[in-house]
Amino acid sequence: MEISVNGNLMILVFCCFVLLLFFLNQWLYKPLLAFMNKRDEMIKKDLQNTQGNLQEITKIQDEINTIIGNAQKEAKEIIEQATAREKKLMEEKLAEKKAELDSKLLAFREDLVRQQKELKDDLGTHIDEFKQSIRKKLEQA
Repeated sequence: MEISVNGNLMILVFCCFVLLLFFLNQWLYKPLLAFMNKRDEMIKKDLQNTQGNLQEITKIQDEINTIIGNAQKEAKEIIEQATAREKKLMEEKLAEKKAELDSKLLAFREDLVRQQKELKDDLGTHIDEFKQSIRKKLEQA
């Protein structure tokens, strides 16, 4: 048995190999490469969309922080205004009560002076009776 090179067979194998490469290129490699390119483009678009969304999220967060800051400032101002208003109202009521108490104190003092005068007058009219009562007590003792 001798091994010899058959030229026709080599050409046939070469032609089959070339046809196989051609069909593989047409049916497998080109669609596979096209799919991979589309997938890469989709990934790039998704990354760009994600970055765009991140920028929007950052912008929205900045707006939220600005709104919250403004709301806190407004709340602080409202609290200060309410505190000032209530303080003023309390001072007015305090002044009213003080004036009312001062007038009551003045009326009380005037009443005391009047009662003191009445008591002195009453004592002055009954002094003779007191003197007689004291003399009787001293005489009995």
